[in-house]
Amino acid sequence: MFRFTPAFLPPPVAAVEKKLPEAAAGVPGYLEYQEPVLTGNTSLYSTFFYILTLIFVFFLVLLLAYLASRLIGGKFGAARIKTAGNVLGSMPLDHNKRIIFVELNGSVLVLGVTEHSVALLKEISASEDIEKIKEDLSGKNQEGVFGYQSRALDNLQKKIKPMLRNLPGGKKRGPS
Repeated sequence: MFRFTPAFLPPPVAAVEKKLPEAAAGVPGYLEYQEPVLTGNTSLYSTFFYILTLIFVFFLVLLLAYLASRLIGGKFGAARIKTAGNVLGSMPLDHNKRIIFVELNGSVLVLGVTEHSVALLKEISASEDIEKIKEDLSGKNQEGVFGYQSRALDNLQKKIKPMLRNLPGGKKRGPS
């Protein structure tokens, strides 16, 4: 009888037993499973030393990260601190376009900024115009982070109230 055995399968056990050296074939327990045996004992001292080493390595990594941040921050942070300009404010036009007001050397630069370019729109050097821009921008900033959204909700509420007042089947109410 012909038996098909694919090349990727291991040979049958009988074929392995025939290829065993003669000396190993007579040894009892040669191909039998044996439980693994621990070769060393673990003591409290070795466990403590292992944990102490882990803590030391952790603090060493923290120290190296701190030193790297100080080195990088020192070189690149110095260039950032030594600026003569001051950003007064910005006005978003689109999700990637905005107008930025920058005070530089006693004049205000109005910059148009996109994701690909920065363009000078106007340079304002008259002191009364600069003060007016500063007042307008500081008034806008006093509204807080959600000032624009708050104004938009107020406008929406003013538009919706008259529509809700005159609903069919509902009571007609006076102005609130």
